Amino acid sequence: MDTTRGASSSSDPAAGEGSWVLTLACSPRLEAIGTSLLVPRGVTLPLGRHHQEFGPDALADRRISREHARLRVDDDGTLVVEDCGSHNGTRLNGRRVSVASLQRDDVLAMGGVVLHVDWDTDSRVTGAVSRLEQELQQVAEHASAVLLCGDAGTGKSWCAQRLHEGFGRSGTLVVIDSALVRDDDVDESLLAPADGGTLVVEGLEGAGPRLQAHLSAVLDHGRTQGPGAIDARVVATSRRTPLTADTGTDAALLARIGRWTMHLAPLAARRHEIPRLAAAIVQQLAGEPIPIRARFMHELLVADYPANVHDLEATLARALHERQPGEPLAAVASAKPRAAPRPPAASGPAFELDGEGRWLSAGEGERAELEHRPVLMRVLAALVTRYAEARGQVLTAEQLIEVAWPDEKLTGRAGINRLYVAISTLRKLGLGQSLERTRSGYRLDPSARIRVSAPGESG
Repeated sequence: MDTTRGASSSSDPAAGEGSWVLTLACSPRLEAIGTSLLVPRGVTLPLGRHHQEFGPDALADRRISREHARLRVDDDGTLVVEDCGSHNGTRLNGRRVSVASLQRDDVLAMGGVVLHVDWDTDSRVTGAVSRLEQELQQVAEHASAVLLCGDAGTGKSWCAQRLHEGFGRSGTLVVIDSALVRDDDVDESLLAPADGGTLVVEGLEGAGPRLQAHLSAVLDHGRTQGPGAIDARVVATSRRTPLTADTGTDAALLARIGRWTMHLAPLAARRHEIPRLAAAIVQQLAGEPIPIRARFMHELLVADYPANVHDLEATLARALHERQPGEPLAAVASAKPRAAPRPPAASGPAFELDGEGRWLSAGEGERAELEHRPVLMRVLAALVTRYAEARGQVLTAEQLIEVAWPDEKLTGRAGINRLYVAISTLRKLGLGQSLERTRSGYRLDPSARIRVSAPGESG
């Protein structure tokens, strides 16, 4: 069965169901860096130097109060941080806050502890193992051949190494760069060192016919085309996404090796992996673990990465070169990463809407009571329910007409005209253009600052 896996892909909170995830980016306990934690609805998560949610002593920084801050997920799915009157404060994207709503890729800092905020629709594995690492382990347990697709620097070589380790074979990892191998030089001796281990073919789209034929033989018969048998796992990489036969790759080989495909997203689309990657790169370059200052980690988390992991490696290498012995790693002028442009924060008035559609309040304006206007109340209640359950999704005109006039059989232009009047009235009462019309229906603007009051709240 063909299986395609999208490595470490996250969606937007506006897209619907999912979970808020916090990743520990800076910690006094270096081995805890990269640990992730789900923030479920209905639970208040305390953050303080003695709390153990990220593991023992992960938040044990002397600049963090015993009860420093707390996190909660509101009924509408908004993640909110509230400082508990801490001495040194809580900072969101470098700015001190008392209470604030969080968005995906925000950076939360308390003393020397830094947390990355993310939203994940696939319930990424939490704890010390990232979702990407778990996916690699699962693939290694089931596949004998894997295709890794992604732009330059997205981590294909690193994933190949992890797959080799996951295969659990006694042999070695052998790497062949298709661009550096002349097809006339390909014979069984080229692949033989991978016997009992893993053969990595980089740039499969550039492999010549002879190399492709040898790969097919290994995959189909456990041997090369010559007399010597080769038992190897095969990992191929490609910058082409998707990799198709129009590149000159044999269709049968592509079908065989592409049954397990992992698409590696750009680093900027999986920033939660940056802390773990940075720690691993620093240890590899320096030969020992070195802490990264909180401010530098903040810069790494929000930086632009046009060359993906290559940019991260270059930034850390320059910082290591300038580092003073015994000091944590800090940004220097030549190593300061370029900040990525952040999407604009939600703007416009803040709305408070009753969950049952009984009233609405926009900005500092007066509250509009709707209980005496049942059609408007039913339309608003339906829109609020859809916003709370699946933010960003629409209700069709037919669905709203059926909700608004349940006892009437309205069809065609008559129903559309009535709905138009109801929508226009709600806009005039304060919703304005935040009550959006799309090609397929109506919705509340997913980027608007909306608070939904639960039943029983007076507002």
